[in-house]
Amino acid sequence: MITPALAPHFLSVLVSLIFISCSERDGSVPPLTQDELKNAEYSGLSFGSRTVRLTDGVWEGDPYVAGGSSRDRVVLVDGFTTRADFDTSGSEEAVVFLTQNSGGSGDFVYMSVVERKNGKPYNRGTVMVGDRVQIRDIRIDGWSIYLDLVEIGPDDAGCCPGQLITKSWDVLPGGLFPTPFEVTGRLSLEEIGGREWRLERWGLREELSDTLQITLVYSAGGFSGRSGCSRYTASVTEGYQPGDMTVGTATSTRMACPEDLMTSENRFLAGLQSATKFGFFCGLLAITTMEEGAITTYLFSSGTSDE
Repeated sequence: MITPALAPHFLSVLVSLIFISCSERDGSVPPLTQDELKNAEYSGLSFGSRTVRLTDGVWEGDPYVAGGSSRDRVVLVDGFTTRADFDTSGSEEAVVFLTQNSGGSGDFVYMSVVERKNGKPYNRGTVMVGDRVQIRDIRIDGWSIYLDLVEIGPDDAGCCPGQLITKSWDVLPGGLFPTPFEVTGRLSLEEIGGREWRLERWGLREELSDTLQITLVYSAGGFSGRSGCSRYTASVTEGYQPGDMTVGTATSTRMACPEDLMTSENRFLAGLQSATKFGFFCGLLAITTMEEGAITTYLFSSGTSDE
């Protein structure tokens, strides 16, 4: 039985089925390039200017006060684009993420689905994912998008989100339609256990050499893995706020390796021992630490633990 509350959603699904049956399936439409996505127009943003056109991945509004520095700023999260053929037409749509900040503490995350229409990028739909949310994973099943997130829970401080939640949307011709969410737990070090994490970046813009292998595994109150040359272990304890942690002194097997590997190893072990927080950034494990007095974030991709 279709209730009045479900009727609009049911109609959207029906329209989608009709749309699918009439779509071309020859795969002749080329996928959108990252450069096109970084210079596309995006609508549905829930602040002053609801439609923005990015230039090289960035849009900035006018200052709130003449001569002031506070203004709306929208940035495309580069390197975190997922592609899927939601309408089975033979051409893939792109799922991208945008962040919006007005100079305050809020950092709003949006998700957009973009397709090629009449040869140009067309923003099929945009939704706000949340304020200061961390994206742990994205999954696509048919026309549905699932996001595993860390968000600010009812008892969390704004600085320290700790609620694990899965949100989902159906991608239909009329836009992105939310489906029921599920709270799945609290952020803890156990969430990163059972997998081997490989260091991909020393920070957002500094990638590792392809020949350098630095890994991290969490188990039973400790970190272990490869540090570039040797193997290491270090104790770790969680702090009061979600994501806070203290890492003990690392011990390693002290193998002899070429100087460049030793330099990277010493850098990693020093950074690990200075780490104060863990969380997630666009599907990657993010560990916040200090290097030469400056805050930086090590980013790790995940695999299956062989420890």
